[in-house]
Amino acid sequence: MGNLLVFQIFLMGCGISLVFSAPERIPIGFVVKQGSPAILSAFRYAIRQHNSNNNPVGGFKLDERIDILETDDVLSVGRAVCAQMKKGIFAMMGLSRPGLYSTMQSYSQSFQMPYINLNFLPNHTGLDKSPINNLALSSNNFHLNLRPFHAPAVVDLVRHYGWKDLVYLYDSDEASYMMEFLVHEFSLQKRDVRVQRVSGAQEAYEYLKSIDSIVGANKKHIILDMPTASTQDLITKNLEDKALMKRQFHYLMINLGVEELNFDHLKFTGVNMTAFTLFNSNDDHYKQWSNEWSQLDEDAGWLGAGGPLTNEAALMVDAVHLWVASLNRLFKDRPHMFQNNFRRGELFNNGSRGLDCSKYPLEAWEHGKLLTHMLTTTRFTGLTGPVIFDAVGQRRNYTLNLVEMTFNRKVLVGTWSEKEGLLVTKRFTQVDVKPIPKDRNLVVTTIIVSPEHIHVAAGSV
Repeated sequence: MGNLLVFQIFLMGCGISLVFSAPERIPIGFVVKQGSPAILSAFRYAIRQHNSNNNPVGGFKLDERIDILETDDVLSVGRAVCAQMKKGIFAMMGLSRPGLYSTMQSYSQSFQMPYINLNFLPNHTGLDKSPINNLALSSNNFHLNLRPFHAPAVVDLVRHYGWKDLVYLYDSDEASYMMEFLVHEFSLQKRDVRVQRVSGAQEAYEYLKSIDSIVGANKKHIILDMPTASTQDLITKNLEDKALMKRQFHYLMINLGVEELNFDHLKFTGVNMTAFTLFNSNDDHYKQWSNEWSQLDEDAGWLGAGGPLTNEAALMVDAVHLWVASLNRLFKDRPHMFQNNFRRGELFNNGSRGLDCSKYPLEAWEHGKLLTHMLTTTRFTGLTGPVIFDAVGQRRNYTLNLVEMTFNRKVLVGTWSEKEGLLVTKRFTQVDVKPIPKDRNLVVTTIIVSPEHIHVAAGSV
């Protein structure tokens, strides 16, 4: 003891202080169902990018803890979560469907484990049709929704267009929250809405055919809340149907996935579509990530990458960056914060290894409240724009870009934000027609489709 005291005095006399550094690796849990390759690759790639960079603040690296489930039932998810907490994790990330969100909430609340959810799902539902009004305003909230609830933007756009008659197609429990809010708002505005839940593009196509004679109007306003692939399949089916082609469809795509459309397939079809997106395609940060993502090789293990950066993949990248930025803030002020939690490379909580779901009474993650506070108060600009949360972990102060599809290109025509509402800067509703120079020869090509066109041999007429 005397030698230790002398050593401490010697260091202080030399002007040297003992500074505890951040732990070398911070474990992060991620539970995902099979069939989400892009999200998984985004999680792994964002962590790899962070670990390969020099971090001047905390000097820490992230350690991924991944469980890929064959089925995401309550029992399977519960086992995976408990196994990860037993090994020791700082926080969890995931993509919860409505049936499992209450389960993840329960684990998050009971163990005070921060949980970043890529979806928007309200804390609970009640008689009020507005999910925003149903959010539990609790100071003991440990989960964050990274995807914003953008239904107010849809309401403002429909009001701007002056649509009175709407057809609303959706395909999942998750989309039902948005549907309930929008139908409630549209009913207050005296708009006529036909709502139909469909299982995919084929059922949506058959429904539109079935109501074609009932609705009667040549111009139909279709709100689509389905996966991007299903949306594209539906539009393609409608374009191939001669009877429906006579109608004027205006599609409003509200799943925030317009960047994933195969636009080359829809060029020159005259399809009329409007959509919101979280991406700002002119942003340098987005351009860099989009370029890197498009060059990743699936054969090298980056499944789901190598193409357009999807909305969910971008949200996952922002989730990892949120965690990194929060820890950087924490370690800047408290570099020794977790010195007593790591022993021989393992994470301990209140003296015990990890968190044990079978232990009674339950023990909470001792740093859960502080870590959640750091997450909800951290602000940065990510791939999906400004990332800001309110006290209950809901995304706030975000901006959506409004895109219209013209005859031959996509055009940014406005923005929507919580502060300023809908701002439409320009509107492209007509095909760009350029005059033909008089000194040019044009070649006209016709695709022969019977009975509209027939081939007549030269000299036979």
